[in-house]
Amino acid sequence: MASRLVDLTNTLQSQSPSAEAETLITSKLDLLNTLAEKMVLSAANPAPKETIHLSNPQGYTDPIFIEGIIAGGEMAGLPYGSELTTVWQARTDAGYLQIGAGSSADHPGQGVIYVQEISQEKAILNATIIITDEFDGKLEILAETPDGIILQSASGSQYFFNFDTYTLEVLN
Repeated sequence: MASRLVDLTNTLQSQSPSAEAETLITSKLDLLNTLAEKMVLSAANPAPKETIHLSNPQGYTDPIFIEGIIAGGEMAGLPYGSELTTVWQARTDAGYLQIGAGSSADHPGQGVIYVQEISQEKAILNATIIITDEFDGKLEILAETPDGIILQSASGSQYFFNFDTYTLEVLN
């Protein structure tokens, strides 16, 4: 940068530049001088290296976790084109369990269940997609039981998803 300053200063002194060129060169010289001053000042007063920058600002709290059935609902990491009608979620010993019901662009006409096991730190540990064999439309979660959830397709067929076996069985 120092050589650039010298070059511009020499150009101004040794040649007779046009008024426009002189204005441009003077403007560049002013900018370079200001930058050089700031670099010297910055080198003399470096930022403290022991400063801790928190990725989680003080006072931040996690949003309230809602358990049970949520109309619409959201789940992270779903395949493109997935549509959820309902989501069921609960806390578990290991973290959280989320089950989303709806449809998938990859399986038109069939219902789909998205199951995610999530750690306490909110990292997805296991993700499973279960697709109905029948072509009776997207699924919706109707109710929960101690052993699973009851779902219904757009055409009225009912299903039971078992929490222990991760299986989907037709009820009617």
